Amino acid sequence: MTLRQGLEWVLQGGGAGVLTYLAMEYVPLFKRVRAAKWRRVLAWVLAMGLGTGAWALSLWMGFVPVPVSPQETVGTLFGVWFASVTTSQAFHGFTRLGDR
Repeated sequence: MTLRQGLEWVLQGGGAGVLTYLAMEYVPLFKRVRAAKWRRVLAWVLAMGLGTGAWALSLWMGFVPVPVSPQETVGTLFGVWFASVTTSQAFHGFTRLGDR
């Protein structure tokens, strides 16, 4: 897998959501958060941050086109954030809540 393919997976394939779920489950710093409300907020912020970071790196490396207007930038970021957060929540629901 190349850097470009990895960034595409994070941005378009829901990779940010999967990485967020894995970080929330296995990174001791994130596991310390016990309250469900704050774990959810942390997961959303982490997913959005991973997605934004991957988009910024892709933009800097020239893998994605530069937005031509502020509206396009906002639209792109909304799409990245939406995909990241929903994938994180869906992965959590599938793996942790599927047996209930």
